[in-house]
Amino acid sequence: MDPYHRMLDRSGDANLVERYRKVYDPGQPGFVVMEQELKKLSQYAREHGIRLYLMMIPDVHDLVDYKFKFVHDIMHNFAKANGYAYVDMLSAMTGLRPQEIWAMPGDPHPNAFAHKLMADAIFPLIVQGSLEK
Repeated sequence: MDPYHRMLDRSGDANLVERYRKVYDPGQPGFVVMEQELKKLSQYAREHGIRLYLMMIPDVHDLVDYKFKFVHDIMHNFAKANGYAYVDMLSAMTGLRPQEIWAMPGDPHPNAFAHKLMADAIFPLIVQGSLEK
């Protein structure tokens, strides 16, 4: 059984949502460090004329009844405030079942189809960005 289902079986769906809320809390030390480092990267990119993209990939365990949209909102706001082009894969993946996008049963890493979805989403933005220079 994968860790996601072990967590759900032990503590329930609401606790997983609460865990994500804690991880993405603006005062949480790990979140603060992430923001600081991504802001440094943003500043470096501005100084050197580099375009940055932040691709948000949803938690792929349950894309039918997705409960983590608030994480996407947090990261979208961060990207917008710090000069990142934001690409959200949630709409492209909503409703997909694990067997459609997981590398193999029990392994939620993206398979070839999931990678194609991501490439199809970001490629036009990269091409457009390169044409703007």
